[in-house]
Amino acid sequence: MHDMTTTLSTIPWHTISGQIENCGSIPQAILSLANSDPHLRKQAYWKIDNHVVVQGGLYEGAFYVIPFLLWGATSRLFNGRVESMKLLFEIASGAASFTQTVSFRTKLCPFVHFVPDAAGTCAPLCIAVRFAVAGGLEKLIDVLFAEESTERKSARDLIALFPEYAYALSERIQDIATSNSNATIKNEINGLMREIRN
Repeated sequence: MHDMTTTLSTIPWHTISGQIENCGSIPQAILSLANSDPHLRKQAYWKIDNHVVVQGGLYEGAFYVIPFLLWGATSRLFNGRVESMKLLFEIASGAASFTQTVSFRTKLCPFVHFVPDAAGTCAPLCIAVRFAVAGGLEKLIDVLFAEESTERKSARDLIALFPEYAYALSERIQDIATSNSNATIKNEINGLMREIRN
């Protein structure tokens, strides 16, 4: 959590736009996803969802929250794994016109994240969010084998949004699946493989 908290503080959220206003409230909402209280996590979920991806429409803040949601989705120490994956699903499914763009710089430490930069890379928002979520797919593969069924389902739903990576994903998933003896999980994996290959 220290890495997440520190990195959140380096991003100028007040300069990033959301549905109605800037994203100044987003860092606290992301941190609240880690709360052990499911009610507080649900409130945090909606504070993010109703701000950066509203009824399928993407706003600039959606791009910048992705690295933190990926961190939350794949960290065993994070309570809001399911909420993080559901938010990633909403963002990766979202829509925006090609005229909506983000200009950013990519930073690699302590994990890959993005900082607004008018002189940096400029990309259509709808493409940038897909690319950013896809960058975390390999780490999400481990969640397919989690003990908690809701975590597994959320990971399957998210991975199924990316059939363009079916070959790479299925190769990696099958490598792990062969050493797993849980029949339920193997059936889920087989269903996912059929879905992303078709």
